Amino acid sequence: MSSNPLLSTLYPTTPIEGAHLTELASLMMTAWDSSEIRDLDMAMALNIPPNRISHFKRAKSSIEGGAELDDEGKSVNGDGQIPMVHPNQAILIRLLMRYPHYASLVKRPSNAEVWELIQNFVPKPVVARRRGPMPSGNIEKKGFAPLFGRAAVSSYKMLPGEESANNGETSLPVARLQMLVMSRFADIFRDLYRHYAAEHMFAVDRKNPLYVPQARDWTILRERDSLTDWMPDAILSQFNADLQERWQAWFESQYLPVLRNEAISRGKDPEVTLRKGDWTTQEPVSDEEFRTYKASCKPITGSADYFTRFRTLTQTTSAEMFWVLGMQVKGFYRFRERGNQRIDASTSILIRYLMTHGNDLDYFVELPPTGEWLLQKIQAIDPDFKRFNLAPLFGASKMASYKFAAAHSECPYFARRLAMIFARELAASGPEIYWQIRECTEDEVRARGLNVETFWKEGRWHD
Repeated sequence: MSSNPLLSTLYPTTPIEGAHLTELASLMMTAWDSSEIRDLDMAMALNIPPNRISHFKRAKSSIEGGAELDDEGKSVNGDGQIPMVHPNQAILIRLLMRYPHYASLVKRPSNAEVWELIQNFVPKPVVARRRGPMPSGNIEKKGFAPLFGRAAVSSYKMLPGEESANNGETSLPVARLQMLVMSRFADIFRDLYRHYAAEHMFAVDRKNPLYVPQARDWTILRERDSLTDWMPDAILSQFNADLQERWQAWFESQYLPVLRNEAISRGKDPEVTLRKGDWTTQEPVSDEEFRTYKASCKPITGSADYFTRFRTLTQTTSAEMFWVLGMQVKGFYRFRERGNQRIDASTSILIRYLMTHGNDLDYFVELPPTGEWLLQKIQAIDPDFKRFNLAPLFGASKMASYKFAAAHSECPYFARRLAMIFARELAASGPEIYWQIRECTEDEVRARGLNVETFWKEGRWHD
């Protein structure tokens, strides 16, 4: 196996170490059609706090010893110690090297893709209602950036036009808001397409794989033309009209109200802010002023209370919170230093939306299943699987299985990311995910010089 470079990469015969993250990042870039996998992305994929990723890249396998890590991936023996790659992390890295699309990430849409779908719903500037011809598209485009917490003039940077060398890059919080909008639009499209297919598709077309959606995420919107190719002109026209109506209904009833509440929280006129994007305000918020705002419009400041509440409400880990909000660790501490000032508009809109519409967090991160559920599903696939095998499968010891599989017990931190992947892929593709994880577990056991048969009996990761 080692004679083939690709197999050597995907199936390392030595224990997984932090150095393997370089290969993993390269594989993930290919799978996610990305020019870069940031540390924030890697932290999300591996469920490691972002500020520990650079340290983790130097980690040795726990079979060789090193510093003990707590559940958040922090060294309990001091930062001077070299951290370890624990078995659960090694299994996850092996799985993602072979199936990088399993990573808990969301592809970034381009500004042009987002603009194409929302331009008909953008609140028009007053100047756009003047008499006479309007400059080609410029006035409408000016309303793009304010929808994501940016100034109206930024619209031209975000949508530079085909002849510009500017690629229209946006900040991470803006990108997250765009992912949210596109994910919502994709779900609406998916549901409506399913309805039209059931009502209008001919039997012969139901067998055509071109008309079966392949993408699970918002990228299904890139398949719209091919998926609807079977529709006669009249049906297609009605489908597009229904789709636009439903997209607009969500945009105007759920997304825009959050923007208006954000503007009010900054002491600004909502309609003017949506036109001009004048989101910036530097004034500190006193306790007395804070109490004057109604609950839905209270300012979101850099106070630690807001981020604690967000994590508690959304049940996210630190890695998940930072990724969902598109927030770097340095940015978080900058917010904390100005605890009585409002945070930037894009991040604030994102927090306000997700705390209002909590179910939409599922577009970014799933909740893990319980150990009890995992054990039931695995034993249905593999009847020989024992209760005490559960924790070893996910990279812990035999003794951890009993608490892991106990009724109503929450998924432990060490199994969280693998458990999410198992649940998602089981629902989407069937039981193969169990055998894939088991293969990665057994490969890491062998790489550590342990006997696989003995491992499943004793559930120990060390001699």
